[in-house]
Amino acid sequence: MNFQEQINKTKITLFGNIWTVRLVKLLRYVGGGLVAWWITKSKYLFAISPWQTLQKILKWSDGNVDSVSRAIFVLSFAGLLIFIYFLLSGWLVNWLIKVNITPQQQTQILQKKTYTLDEKTSYSVNKFDNLEITTFRNYATLKGILHLSKGTQKKSINFVCHFAPSNLESYLETYFLHNNVRLRSFCTWQKITLFFLFLILLAGASGHVCKIYGDTKKLPAETNLGQVIKSKLQIEKKLADEAKSRKEREEKAERYRRAGITDPKNIDVSFEDIGFDPRQEGQGSLKQIVWECKTNARMIKEENANKKDLVGKSQHMILFGPPGTGKTMLAKAIAKESNSFFMNLRGDYFKVSIAEELGNKEGQSLGEKVRSIFDIALQELPKGSTIIALIDEIDQIGGEISGTAAKEFQTVVDDPKYANIIIIGTTNFLQHLNQAALRPGRLSKKLLVSYPEPTELFRIIEKVLDNFHRDKYDKNPDFFGRLGRIAFRTKFAKKIWEEMTKNDKYKIKYSDMGIKPGGKLDPEDGRVLFTGADVWKVVYEEIPWVSPKVFTETAIVKAVEKVYYYNRLDWRWMDWARHYLEAEIFASRNQGDDRKPQRSPGGPEM
Repeated sequence: MNFQEQINKTKITLFGNIWTVRLVKLLRYVGGGLVAWWITKSKYLFAISPWQTLQKILKWSDGNVDSVSRAIFVLSFAGLLIFIYFLLSGWLVNWLIKVNITPQQQTQILQKKTYTLDEKTSYSVNKFDNLEITTFRNYATLKGILHLSKGTQKKSINFVCHFAPSNLESYLETYFLHNNVRLRSFCTWQKITLFFLFLILLAGASGHVCKIYGDTKKLPAETNLGQVIKSKLQIEKKLADEAKSRKEREEKAERYRRAGITDPKNIDVSFEDIGFDPRQEGQGSLKQIVWECKTNARMIKEENANKKDLVGKSQHMILFGPPGTGKTMLAKAIAKESNSFFMNLRGDYFKVSIAEELGNKEGQSLGEKVRSIFDIALQELPKGSTIIALIDEIDQIGGEISGTAAKEFQTVVDDPKYANIIIIGTTNFLQHLNQAALRPGRLSKKLLVSYPEPTELFRIIEKVLDNFHRDKYDKNPDFFGRLGRIAFRTKFAKKIWEEMTKNDKYKIKYSDMGIKPGGKLDPEDGRVLFTGADVWKVVYEEIPWVSPKVFTETAIVKAVEKVYYYNRLDWRWMDWARHYLEAEIFASRNQGDDRKPQRSPGGPEM
């Protein structure tokens, strides 16, 4: 028994009963109903049920073109899917319930009236029913029902056999003379009708698929195929949730921005940005300042991790010194180091008028202003978060008369409610601060951030050049001579440093400022008063203005000269220099350091 005969034997055994065949056909229609139900439940494919779609089509005069066309497309797509199901399932059922009779078996059945499958299985052929012959060119097919018997067993099975159309007349005359045989051509009107119906449904379904594709393009690019075949409601809900979450993040970021709050993850300032190098040996002023700031940052971090059993305690700080020396950057670096949120406030926001100081209140008092801002910060940030509140120009807090305003500010600082807010004030005028603010437990930690020494200035130049190359290179590589970051920094850092520190016209003598340094310093010694802000102006503003096409050493000379000239035009510049250099010399004497220039490893000789 070959494979085809084995299949025929199995089919006769399973589907030789007419009721079994009817049950299989019934299951096919039940399956069609389930497919139709599943299709309507796929909300991503159909936003509304087919009945609602049909109602929209019937009431086309009341709807707009888009809704009616979408309804037609949806109904066409549903019809096409059901059409394909019944087409494929019909082929499958016909193959299951129909045996394929070979030419050898045809002769045996028609002449001997027996149907032999193997040596043990042989059926007697009783009669043929529902015979139908279809011809197409050189091909003829005979279909019908074959009634078989074997003892008391009776079987009825659909059969199909093939023969050449040239033998059609002899077949009919010899074997089927007394049987009612229907002759059909291959192209019947039913098949043509189904074909055109298929084309119409296909066209409508294509319109629906195009519409789905347009909707899918609106989905996020990372949406995978598994998500696309989910229900439309689920996807829309997910998109709505994502939009809501994105909106909440944006609103939160906007509230942070309005309150001047920066997440520690978004702080891009470190201690190295102001010229500090942890590998540098010596006791330079910047090294001492950074050590103090790092110590405070470590204490803040430890307090966040463990509220008890701490040896030290974080402190509010005052960073004072001339403009442009990196006080604000130090405060940001402390926030970054301690993993704290950062608030950037200005002291003049809390300024009150003389009338308000004298009791004639027209709005919020200073204490109310400070509390309102701190309350917003505590409300917006996660509970227990530490905030570094930088108050720039803190000497502007209060009014022109010391007294009530300063006391209100200190009341807020002392309030346990704001224990997680560490205040870092910056000022160019320490002497303008109310002395009550500098008492222990308040803004008691005072650090002088003075002019950078030559070694520190060199590291600042290197950092600024690195940042400048990172920010501007992609926009105009020719301006950098197409040099890489390290090559660019190596080529120009020493030139800028030498122009600032070696050129005598930029050195201010202590005697010219009216300072008597004493100790090992001579009044005729000169001091360079360039700051980190000056370096930034030279690199980012003046050199591109002086030489727009390419970064050159000639442009460096002109840019440094212009920045120095602008500094000298400010009448306060010399006063700041005199005041803070005196303070610097006084502090260095107490530390046993006469501020002798030091050598930077890997940097230029001093």
